[in-house]
Amino acid sequence: MDKLGKISMLYDFYGELLTANQKNIIDLYYNYDLSLAEISENFSISRQAVFDTLKRAENLLCQYEDKLKIAGKYIERQKIIKDINSRINKLCKQQNIDPDVADHLQRIIQQLDNIDKK
Repeated sequence: MDKLGKISMLYDFYGELLTANQKNIIDLYYNYDLSLAEISENFSISRQAVFDTLKRAENLLCQYEDKLKIAGKYIERQKIIKDINSRINKLCKQQNIDPDVADHLQRIIQQLDNIDKK
C-alpha cells in the first residue's frame, strides 16, 4: 500500500484522536490534495509549520496503529471474508446448491462484511 493510501486509511481509523488542527491539515493534504503552500495560506501559518504538523500527525497515526493494530486487523478480516465468499461461490457452482441456500449464504457473507462498516 502506498503512503497516501496508508495515511488515509489510518486517518479513517484514528483521525478522531488527533487535534482539530492536525485533522484539518491531514484532511486538506491527503483528501483534498492541497499543497503545503496552499494549506499554509488557508491557515495563515508558515509552510514549515504545516510540514511539521503534518509529519507529527502522520507519526501519531502510525504509532496508534503500531499499538492498537485496528487497521491491520480490519484488512485481515476483509481478506478472510473475501476468501470465504470465494469458497462459497465455488462450492455453490460445483455442488449445484439450491439457489435459496446459496442466496442465504451470500446474505450471511454480506452481514459479516457489514460488521466493520457500522
